[in-house]
Amino acid sequence: MGLVIISAVIFIVLVVREFKDGDGFFGATFLIGGGLITLLVLILSCIFGSIVPEAEYNYHDDNERQIVSMQDNIFLYTRSTDKLVYTYAYKDGDGIRTNSVKADNSVIMYDNSDAKMITQKGNFKNWWHYLYAFPTREKYIFYVPQGTVKEEYSVDLKG
Repeated sequence: MGLVIISAVIFIVLVVREFKDGDGFFGATFLIGGGLITLLVLILSCIFGSIVPEAEYNYHDDNERQIVSMQDNIFLYTRSTDKLVYTYAYKDGDGIRTNSVKADNSVIMYDNSDAKMITQKGNFKNWWHYLYAFPTREKYIFYVPQGTVKEEYSVDLKG
C-alpha cells in the first residue's frame, strides 16, 4: 500500500509540474505513463499480499450470514485444475440468495446454534507489510449443528 501511495504522489507531482510548464504533449505522456506505472504497482501489491505467509495475518470477523442450505461435492472445472467449492443459500432481507466459496479457504465447525457462515478478513500483523502489499486473504467458517455433516468413506480396490 505504501508503494502505491508513493507512486501516486510522484505521478501527481510530475503531472502538475509538466502541465504548469505548458507542454501538453510531454504532460500527457507523463499522465499516461505514470498512470500505467501506478496501475502496475497496484497489481503487484495485490500479488505480494497473496505471497505473504498466512502466519503473518490476523483475522477478524467481517460478515455473518444465516445459512438456509449448503451443498458440497460440487466441482468447478477449469482447464488445468479441479477445485472443490461449497455452495450455500443464505437469507438476504426478505429473500434467499446463493453463493459459493473455495473449500481451500473454508472450515466447517460444529455448533449447537443455527447454521451460519462467517467471513473473516485478514490484516497484516506487522505494519511494514503494508509498505509493499495489500492484505488479500479471506477465510470462511461454516457453523452447522451437530449431525448435519454426513461422513462417508469408500475405497474402490477394483483393478
